[in-house]
Amino acid sequence: MAKTTPIVQGNTLVYQQQGHDQVLLVDTSDWYAWLATASTFAFTSDCGSFTARREQAGNKRGGWYWKAYRTQHGKLSSMYLGKSEALSLERLNEAARTLASVSDATGKGNARVDKAPPATNRVLDNPLLATKLHVPRPPQQLVRRIRLVEQLQQVTERQLTLIAAPAGFGKTTLLSAWFQDAHLSPAWVSLDSGDDDPTRFWSYALVALDAVHAGLGGRQITLLQSLQSPPLELIVTDVINRIAILPGAVVLVFDDYHVITAQSIHASLTFLLDHLPANLHLVIATRADPPLPLARLRAIGQLVEIRSTDLRFTREEAASFLAQTIGLEFSTGDIEALETRTEGWIAGLQLAALSLQGRKDISHLIQAFNGTHRFVVDYLTQEVLASQPADVQDFLLQTSILERLCGSLCEAVTGEPDGQVMLERLEEANLFLLSLDDERRWYHYHQLFAEMLRQRLLRTHSDRGKLLHQRASAWYAQHDLIREAVHHALAAADFALAARLIEDAAELMAKRGEIATLRSWLEALPAELLRSRVELGLWQGWLLALSGQYDTAERLLRDLEP
Repeated sequence: MAKTTPIVQGNTLVYQQQGHDQVLLVDTSDWYAWLATASTFAFTSDCGSFTARREQAGNKRGGWYWKAYRTQHGKLSSMYLGKSEALSLERLNEAARTLASVSDATGKGNARVDKAPPATNRVLDNPLLATKLHVPRPPQQLVRRIRLVEQLQQVTERQLTLIAAPAGFGKTTLLSAWFQDAHLSPAWVSLDSGDDDPTRFWSYALVALDAVHAGLGGRQITLLQSLQSPPLELIVTDVINRIAILPGAVVLVFDDYHVITAQSIHASLTFLLDHLPANLHLVIATRADPPLPLARLRAIGQLVEIRSTDLRFTREEAASFLAQTIGLEFSTGDIEALETRTEGWIAGLQLAALSLQGRKDISHLIQAFNGTHRFVVDYLTQEVLASQPADVQDFLLQTSILERLCGSLCEAVTGEPDGQVMLERLEEANLFLLSLDDERRWYHYHQLFAEMLRQRLLRTHSDRGKLLHQRASAWYAQHDLIREAVHHALAAADFALAARLIEDAAELMAKRGEIATLRSWLEALPAELLRSRVELGLWQGWLLALSGQYDTAERLLRDLEP
């Protein structure tokens, strides 16, 4: 007697067992138990019909899943359904509708709706990139960072893990390497600017969750992408309720969250954090702090924070990285020089390694490596500067002349108000700005970043440099910071201003014994200016005599204009 194919009609399954018809309802525990032993069944409803088959991934490592097939007008269509636990009645009807519409619309050839990887097949009208859902592969040349791994061990113990640092500090590499070593399978989403839309953002999140726990987000994706989608809070609420009953931990990762600006997305994520189930843990990697309740989470001990100060390579890590990258052992002096020049910035070390490959004069090149190097300029310009608003770019370029920055100094240099507000904005955006004090009054730019900005200022606005330095000099003079005032006057080539400042400070500098500084200032002034300003000429003659250069001092004094 021929074996009868089990069939689902409406919400009822009819199948044979030991020659007798058996009946059970779809979406019950008996249904899912039967699926675990079945290999095929037919499905028919008002939405359409298909034949489902249980198959295994070609590489034999992906486990078993169900796939739907429908033939119409001689054309074959197929669609990924999911694992057994994902085969709800709603999922079956959804597949029937999809296959019916594809079959009707196809005029020739085999129609397939399963070319994309399984996790994205169900989103036919708004395709998602499967590669954005994969945990990136760690680089082959990987430095194991035990001190940071210890912090990441808390991912499944805290509600939120925030990894915030500028471009090139190894945020994604750190996470991908840790997940690989920890044998965790997170729901991972690599965001880009196209995801700054609530529907697309949560579509990716739901598909990512569905990929690690089948059935977790499938129903909500359909609702989310419908013409009359429910409020985001309802979507998120359903996800919360579904995750809460799962037996194990779920880790949801958003990489490059800084591209998200939509307030509705921030609000929905805040809602999720406010009602987070105990077994769900969020990880956010970003260049800028997101507008989420970080202070509250920090206060209750539910926030893990890893920032640029943590991510910087130590001297030992830098040595290990360079040895792996170039295959050479560096001297302690070379390592210290590179670590100092890059301030532990990983991308900076990578760029340095690029420039050193195949070169013999390594020590010389290390000493010359700076923010004007072509690799550094290209990286920082393309990855950091170009993505900033015009007002931020202008502020960065103008204030790059400063070794240290504070609000009022920036206002004096740029001629714009709200200097402190802008500094805090840059700090929040992790734009290579480092605080020098606990009060967050004084800051400085990362060395390589500042050098790149100065080179760009010189290339694009060479006429502005003098005025900017003059403004900085005036501010420092008003605040009795004469060293800095003279420095900027000389940088502006405003020698008359520098001469006046030096005249006012010379006696005090001499009394303090700061002879070398005073000498360097005077030597920076043109000889004709020294001859025309008697007081400065006398100081120069005194310094020459002090160093035993009596003949030179005598000639200089004779040349002074009366």
